[in-house]
Amino acid sequence: MENKTKRIPCYQDILINEIKVHDETKVAFAKWFTKFEELINIFFEIAYLKSYCNMTDISSNEYTFYWYAQDVYTEIPCALKSCSNHFENGYYTDALGCCRTMFETLAKLKYFYEDKDSMSQYFYTGKNAQGKKILIKDIFEKVTPNAYKKNYSFLCKFVHKEFSTCLPSLTSRLNSQHSVAEKPASFLPVPTFNRHLAEIVIKHLLGLISGYLNAAPHFLTSEMTINKQVNERFEKLKNWVNLTIQTNKENFPYSKEWSELMEEVASEPKIFNCPVSIS
Repeated sequence: MENKTKRIPCYQDILINEIKVHDETKVAFAKWFTKFEELINIFFEIAYLKSYCNMTDISSNEYTFYWYAQDVYTEIPCALKSCSNHFENGYYTDALGCCRTMFETLAKLKYFYEDKDSMSQYFYTGKNAQGKKILIKDIFEKVTPNAYKKNYSFLCKFVHKEFSTCLPSLTSRLNSQHSVAEKPASFLPVPTFNRHLAEIVIKHLLGLISGYLNAAPHFLTSEMTINKQVNERFEKLKNWVNLTIQTNKENFPYSKEWSELMEEVASEPKIFNCPVSIS
């Protein structure tokens, strides 16, 4: 009698499928990865040109803020690559979890750019300079209110592994939207390429990269204007990211709401305490 028991996947199946997904992803999004490498390089360059807006009082709240901003920007290249590694190998929900972390950090930077006096107090006690508790919701509603309700909450579902966002259920629902002829391979308990989920990750990365690039002039010093070549590359890449989001909104009406959310995420800080600009 024929044994119809399915073979149970093993560790080697994970490795084999990671390679398959990686190869498919690199082909499907070749143009993105070319530009993504340039974006990571420009973040390396601008991070190493920062010097706390030339402040000398290291005990000041302003100095603390710019020191924190430098730490964040120095980490961005590896944070972006880590996120990319997840989705390149088929771990889409983990990649969206990385997006959530970068989104939250960007929101905190913008929030404390307006309220530098409360930043140290918040990281030690969770309260502002007046002793009032600061909730993560308070931070988002002040700097990106619409994105908090419709985007950050969405990303949190992947971090907390809600029923609707566990990868098997998520992929099954996405696959059910296709006709039988074009239906992708069913989700397996090993990495599986899914173009739609990969595109969701890239769209979030676009919004976050735009946000960090647009905010950089307010967190960096005039040293960038001295380095003309770096400044030219910075402006070119920033414009490319912003234009890509805008073009997506115009060419794909169904993505209009998403594009508007990403524009809110990417908006510049509201108050400019550091008078130096790189433009």
